[in-house]
Amino acid sequence: MKNKTLIIDGQNNHDWQRMTPILRQILTHAGCSVDVATTPPKGAAAGWDSFRPDFAQYDVVVSNYLGEDWPMAIIDAMEQWVSQGGGHVAVHAGGTSFAKRKSYNKLVGLAWRESNQGDRITLDADAKVVRIASGQGPGSGHGPCFSYPVNHHQPEHPILKGLPPIWMHSKDELWHGLRGPAENFTVLASAFSPRTGAREPLLWTVNYGKGRSFVTALGHLWNDGETSAVDCIGFRDTLARGCQWAASGTVDLPVPGDFPTEGSTSIGEPVYL
Repeated sequence: MKNKTLIIDGQNNHDWQRMTPILRQILTHAGCSVDVATTPPKGAAAGWDSFRPDFAQYDVVVSNYLGEDWPMAIIDAMEQWVSQGGGHVAVHAGGTSFAKRKSYNKLVGLAWRESNQGDRITLDADAKVVRIASGQGPGSGHGPCFSYPVNHHQPEHPILKGLPPIWMHSKDELWHGLRGPAENFTVLASAFSPRTGAREPLLWTVNYGKGRSFVTALGHLWNDGETSAVDCIGFRDTLARGCQWAASGTVDLPVPGDFPTEGSTSIGEPVYL
């Protein structure tokens, strides 16, 4: 499925200059055509007038952006486009901007927020969603990076169908205490955090009007050059699948022959047989 994809970058607390080519490689490998729109740098007074992505040209927008609020006309246009049937994907910190904007928080469902900025979501031992009221429990954070098992909870969802129910993710951050409205929201995958003693959402979807949003909390990219999290085939394949689903509601990628298993990680490019 050859989706027309737009990656938006330009500001981030992660190394977006290195991350965007990685995202482009992942999505091109999965058959997408990819363009990039780069915002002005933080604090730049000039440049925003010319930053006007034409969302209507694309099937899905991928956010590799964490920074200043966009001009109102741009964020309004993107949200309206998604609500009318467009696709939205946020990668790691890419869903964390626009903290005070209610409509954007609805679009991403959950994000890295303070403890008083929305409900916290965890999963219990039976993989049922537990909603913790705003102001209760921790705000967002993470412990030391490590390799951990990812558990799937919606095996028939197009993004997950055919994939192993448990797989070992390569060394990455494991976020906890994510917050938001979590409306029209489905948790696809989680991992147990030894820091909080709770099962924390890692992959989820949001139905936003007629459109679809997919968010992955995986994919930290270190400033020291380590790329284990983004080289993980589990991260790469679920991201590609999430982009297909956000764009069309369907997924036609086959299960990679080298997808990680419950007992071992897998690094490289997905092999789509």
